Formats: sequence, structure tokens, C-alpha cells
Amino acid sequence: MALPHPDEEPFAYRPNVSLTFEELRLLVELQDRFFPPATFEARLPQVLAFLAHAYALDGVALFLLSPRQDELTLHSFAGQEEAFSSLQSLPVDADHPLAHALFSGQCRQWIGSPLPDQTAQPAGAFLVCPLTIERQSIGALMFYRSRPATFTPRASAFLYEYVASRLAFAIYQSRLIVWTQKQLQQMTVLNEVAQTISSNLDIHQLLETIGAQVQRVIDAASYFVVLVDEETNQLRLEVLVDEGERFPPQALPSNTGLVGWILQHRRPLRLNDAHRETEQMGIQRIPVGKPKLSNSWLGVPMMVGDRLIGVLAVASYSFHAFSADDEMLLSSIAAQAAVAVENARLYEKTRRQLEELRRTQEQLLAAARLATSAELAAGLGHEVNNALTPILGIAQLALRRADLPADLRADLEALCHSAQRIREIVNGFSQMTTEEGPPAHSPRHLNQIIQTALESFEWRLQLHNITAYLHLADDLPPFAGNPWQLRQAILNVVQNALEAMPNGGTLTITTRAHENGVRITIQDTGAGIDPEHLHHIFEPGYTTKVEGGRIRGLGLGLFVTYNIVRAHGGTIQICNAPEGGARVDIWLPAGT
Repeated sequence: MALPHPDEEPFAYRPNVSLTFEELRLLVELQDRFFPPATFEARLPQVLAFLAHAYALDGVALFLLSPRQDELTLHSFAGQEEAFSSLQSLPVDADHPLAHALFSGQCRQWIGSPLPDQTAQPAGAFLVCPLTIERQSIGALMFYRSRPATFTPRASAFLYEYVASRLAFAIYQSRLIVWTQKQLQQMTVLNEVAQTISSNLDIHQLLETIGAQVQRVIDAASYFVVLVDEETNQLRLEVLVDEGERFPPQALPSNTGLVGWILQHRRPLRLNDAHRETEQMGIQRIPVGKPKLSNSWLGVPMMVGDRLIGVLAVASYSFHAFSADDEMLLSSIAAQAAVAVENARLYEKTRRQLEELRRTQEQLLAAARLATSAELAAGLGHEVNNALTPILGIAQLALRRADLPADLRADLEALCHSAQRIREIVNGFSQMTTEEGPPAHSPRHLNQIIQTALESFEWRLQLHNITAYLHLADDLPPFAGNPWQLRQAILNVVQNALEAMPNGGTLTITTRAHENGVRITIQDTGAGIDPEHLHHIFEPGYTTKVEGGRIRGLGLGLFVTYNIVRAHGGTIQICNAPEGGARVDIWLPAGT
């Protein structure tokens, strides 16, 4: 049975009693062990060991209040472990001298076991002194002697007035330094977050940056960012990292789970025993990431004005992992992140609008050019046909004569054939400058059209020492279009490529299946195209071919090619290849 000390009054050390030399030496050596203060709390076991040895104690233990201030927990000890093993934690409302000393601010001592109402071993003398800073208790020191003799009033007062008070101040100072350093780190991170996210308009990079900064200041196993879709109002989990493993974006059900609670109440939610607290709140948890539920969870809303655009959250598989400071810090990061996400969204929306405006302007310009060219083609076709009509008429009438010499008949037939060819070219050009699509044709294979077109330049390839390479895929889908027009488009591009290599070179034509269609790439090894000309390359009448100070050509080849490709529902792009020369990419949709 534990024997309580008969004197339950607080020990009062009389200031007019001088400290002995040994007591002064002990205090000086103890004070030396308090430095550096920033790491003092981690060195407490060594400090307690020194105290036990210097004061001939069999054990010294330090108990500190938990963050929730609902229990005393054994922080560190020196000496006989069995003296404190039964006191790993103690509720603050327990009927024990530790709790009495903590709230009364007075020392308590007893003779017996660590638990006064039990006969547990070891038995001896125990003294408990509160650790108090500015009238606020932060814990208690327990001193133990194995012999059942009470501590003298002087010894008790010395340990309380000098040792415990200095130890309490050292712990407070160490925690203050650590807290200040943490605040400085948090302010640094917040500043870095503000600078980083304010200069980043790519929303995906922005979210990655936010996650990386959160990990720096909050110790969590997982973090994630949920955004509300502006158009559908649906939830989308954009970033999720769980114990270092990254998970792909995914949709989340609206108004359910912890995220749904934040969206509904528009305020932070901090859970330190998530399973118990969510049951009490009636929240059904939805596991994301790994197939297990966290024990601590902290989420904050991302607000822009009065609009909620998302949720920033962290989680831990430990209990009581997040504090009120963590909540404030995460809220600060979320506030900056929300503005940055909104700016990134506005930037992306503006970029799309500008791109759409650019495409509209290009279509309007193309339509205007097409209308001008159509008028030109119509007028040109009318005049040419008027001139050809009598030529064809006279030649055809002359061919009816039976007495024509053979050589003259051959010349007249060649004349008729050439005049008819001119008429077909003019009529074909008139058709290509209208907005009508190509006439319907049966499916054809592009490789055949390309090979036929290239055969027309065989003599020029040999004359100018140009080597042609064909890389034509066998698995091309068929297309439905006008083969004559497409052959003309290929001829125009190849013609420009050959003219860019007057001293020889290489011409490469490649076909391959691409995006439910066919991609044709025609590349030369010429001098390339001046960047200032690239934006005008498809305009009618625009040409860079100058010889002897005179413009050569009408500047209609690529314009005609552009309209043929567009009429077939395709696209055409021209650029300078990185390895030199010009490259033309034509995409045509598959058809049956």
C-alpha cells in the first residue's frame, strides 16, 4: 500500500537561504546543457541522466501535456525504467499526484509505488514538481529514490524552484525557437508559392507546384487537389499522390464524402480520428488512391470571391496528425492557389478564344481571297474560252476535209487537242476557286496518284541531278475524291520543291496512315523558305520567284493546292525542316 506523505502543502523555498556550493555547481552544469536551445528538447534524455547522476537519484522522468492537453505522456526518462513503465500516459483528470501537481502548481511526494493506490513495484520515494511557464503548466518532473525516505524540504524546494523552473523555461524556449523557425519556413514557402504560382499559367504545372509546396510544410502521407468543372459543375480529382505514388486524374461524385461536406459548408474540415468523427457526422467516406482509409484528414476550400472552385486536402494514416496551425497554413496556400487556378483558367479560355478568332479571321481572309480568285478565274475563263472557240471551230471544220495532207491533219489534230486541254485547265481552275467540294468519285489509293504525278518530272529529276525517294505505306486507307485535282496539288508542291534545288538535291515523299486519314509529307533539301514569307505562302498572286529582276510565275500554284486540299476536307502546312529545306505536310481524311 502506498503511503502518502503527511505534508500535502506546497514546498516553499526561502529566498533568504543561500544556495550551497554544490547546488550552485549543479545549476551551472545543468544550465550548460541547455544550449543550443533549438535542439534542447531532443537532448532531454541526456539532461535527465545528468540530473539523476548529479543528485544521486535512481530515476528522473519528464511528462509533457499532449497537444490536446487531455493527458500527460512520458516524454523521456533516465534511471530505472520500471519506475515509470506503468505511467506511459495519464489522463489529466486522473486521481494521481502527477495530475494534482500539474493543476495545483504545487509539488507532491509519496512513498510507495508509481501508482499510489497499487502495490506495484518498485517501491520507493517519489517527488513530482510541475513545469510552469507564466502560470501555465506544460508538464511535470518526477524524481525517484529507491529507498523509502521522503525528500527533505530543502531538496524538494531546490528541485522545484531551481531545477524544474529552469527546465520548464528551457523547454519553452526550445519550443518557441522551433515554432519561430517553422513560422519562418511557412512564410518562406507561402512567399515562394505566391511567386511561383503567379508566374505559371499552365494549370497542370500549377497544380503540381502547389502539391510540391504543400509537402514541404505539412507532414502528410497523401495530398490531392479537386477542382469544380466550370461548365458541367462536376468534381474532378486533378492531382492525387498517396505515399509517394501518383494516381491519374478521375471524376468524383458530387456532394458526397469529405470533399462534398466542404463544398456544402464552404469551410475547412480537420479530422484527427477520421473513422470515429465521420461516423458521428454521418459522412460516408470514399477511398481514393490506395484502397485504405486515412486516420487524419484536413481539407480546405479554394475560394475566389464567393465562388468555390475546388478543395485542397492532405491526409495521414496516423492519428492526430494535423494541428490548427496546419489548417491555417493550408488555408493560406489554398487562397493563393485558388486565385492562380482562376487566372490559369482565364488565360486558357482567352487563349482558346484568340485561337478561334484567328481561325475565323483566316477563314474570312481565305473566303475573300477565294471570292477574288473566283471572279478572276471566271473572267479569265470567259476570255480564254472566247478565244479558243474560233480556233477549235476552224480546226475542227478543216479536219472534215478528206483531201487534207497527212502532216497537216496531224498538226490540226494536235492543235485541237492542245486547245481542248487549255479549256479543261481553265474550267478546272474555275472549279477549284469555288467553295464547292470535289465531285464524288469511287475510292482510290493515294500512292498511285503520287507515283503518276512524279513520273511527269522524271526528265527534270535527271536533268538537275535530283534523287527522289518514295516511302509509301501499304496500309493506307482509301479516299473518295477527285484524282485529277489531287494529282494537280501534288504536281504543284513537287514543282516548287524542284525549283528550290537548281543544283541538285534530294526529294523525299512519304505517306502513312494518320488520325483516320492519310498524311503526305514532301520534303526537299533546298534553301528553305524565308520565315517572313511563310504566312503569305497560300495567298493568290504571292510569289518569291524572281529571275533577272523579273517576277516569274503567277503565284497560283500553292493557292490552288491549298483550295484543293481544303475542298477535300484536309489540311496543309508548310515549314522549314530542322535539318534544312522545306517540308509540306498534307492530311486528307479517309473516305469510302
